[in-house]
Amino acid sequence: REGKLVFYRGDNGVVSYVVSNANSWNAGHWYHVAGVIDPVNGMRLYVDGILQSNTNSSTSPTAIKNEYTAFGKWGNANIRYFDGSLNDARFWTRALSQTEIQNKMCALLDPANETGLKAYWRIDEGFGITTSDFTGNGYNGNLHGPAWVMDTVCAQTQSNFVLDFDGINDYVDVGSDAGDGVRSIELWFKPDINYN
Repeated sequence: REGKLVFYRGDNGVVSYVVSNANSWNAGHWYHVAGVIDPVNGMRLYVDGILQSNTNSSTSPTAIKNEYTAFGKWGNANIRYFDGSLNDARFWTRALSQTEIQNKMCALLDPANETGLKAYWRIDEGFGITTSDFTGNGYNGNLHGPAWVMDTVCAQTQSNFVLDFDGINDYVDVGSDAGDGVRSIELWFKPDINYN
């Protein structure tokens, strides 16, 4: 799994995961990643809307465990900090199809028009120490160190603010139940260094 993206799920000691085809990522390049737990087909991973070849038969959504959820580091462990930028993170209580991922990955969503959108962080405020959950469900993210910077994430969108993480100790805390009952997770990321 060295260098690969991993969509990982642990539940009562049972670990399930899928990995990306690629194991290298270019500094300064934006990538869209979506992890999906389909109730029939199991776990799937998409990079830039393309289904990756690795699959896993696990079909249950994430458990209702009130476990800590963060962006920019490995859960509640103070390890594996991300060095790069993040934008437009979404948690869904339903499995997204490949077509939905491709059609919506560059779009600014209206939560009122989206079924199963549990949390949606546009990450475009540009100031302050929080990033708002646009669903109104209250999963606002508390910033611990990342900086607001301007960037163009998707070629079809205008320049906007994103969060840049230092790879040392920056992260965003989105609470203890944002990740409960989730079937799809998606976000944009841009590494500051080459991973290969």
